[in-house]
Amino acid sequence: MTALAVLYLRGQGVPRDDGLAGQHLKRAAEKGSAQALFLLGAMRLESRGGPPSDAPGYLRRAAQAGSGQAALMLGEMLVAGRGVARDPAEAYRLALAARERAGGDAALASRLDALAASAKERLDPSVALSVAAKAGKAAGKDAPPDGGRAQRPSTGSGFVVSRLGHVLTNAHVADGCGRILAVVDGKRVPARLARLDRQNDLALLVLETAPAKTLVFREGGDLPEGATVFAAGYPGQAAATGRMRVVSGRVRTLAPQAGPRGGQAVTAQVLPGNSGGPLLDAAGHVAGVVRARRDTEKARESLGEAPADMGFVVPISVVKAFLARGQTPVAVSPSDRVLDAAAVAEAVSGAVVPLWCLPGER
Repeated sequence: MTALAVLYLRGQGVPRDDGLAGQHLKRAAEKGSAQALFLLGAMRLESRGGPPSDAPGYLRRAAQAGSGQAALMLGEMLVAGRGVARDPAEAYRLALAARERAGGDAALASRLDALAASAKERLDPSVALSVAAKAGKAAGKDAPPDGGRAQRPSTGSGFVVSRLGHVLTNAHVADGCGRILAVVDGKRVPARLARLDRQNDLALLVLETAPAKTLVFREGGDLPEGATVFAAGYPGQAAATGRMRVVSGRVRTLAPQAGPRGGQAVTAQVLPGNSGGPLLDAAGHVAGVVRARRDTEKARESLGEAPADMGFVVPISVVKAFLARGQTPVAVSPSDRVLDAAAVAEAVSGAVVPLWCLPGER
């Protein structure tokens, strides 16, 4: 029933009909389908098939049925007070509960971590501890446990930002690792975690041996809508083969509730393993940090919105502020040239590295 509803939502093979879609989704929801409940909530937020005031109820039921996407969407609404009364304690509870079920979905886990941090900072510490205790979490942690991610190797991307061996990546790539290894010029180089910002999903590593090449940051602020960008990294098996992948796209403006707070979107294809790699402008200069693939893609596609290939990034203004707080020296230059993907790949080769998060005691 849910699959048929999606066809009516998208107008694929049948006339687009929100009424019929809603009927099929309600039947599936009555049988406990978390996806159907989530889609009904997402429809209501767009005033499709019913009033937006119905959305929180559907999203809450979807979260209770196990939908992490619904928990994330409702939690972000509760933190901001959009369409519901502001309730950071409930948002924190939702984030903690959903984070346990996120499993290997790094994109969803990253956004749930950010939601938890955002909600927690709005709470009295005693309230936060009480909520965490009731959720079965150890008191005093800034974010929910990692769900066992570091019990098996995982990979991500990073890039060298200083001649002192500093490597920038995502918090969700480096957090919870027993050991971290970077592969530089075909050699495994140990790295230690120096700084972590879970809310903005940023981490700074220091390599045991500093490479000769570093990336240059673009001069100025965030890129405008429509600007050409390139995402570089090691998705899939690329971390094992050492073959860097560079894809192009454009900057997109995020609609309300469509992405992480303070983030940007790009149309470049972002895949698992790209996380932590650099977003580069047309000159090959750092313009942000690739964060995650759009984790609500399936639902948004079902509602007929947004391109299939879209990724979230941490914008350059946030990245520069993070590095400045740690007094990390970086090179900055005007972006006064235009390169194609092949030239960008050549320009950054050797400074974008695959990262391995390995299990074990830190």
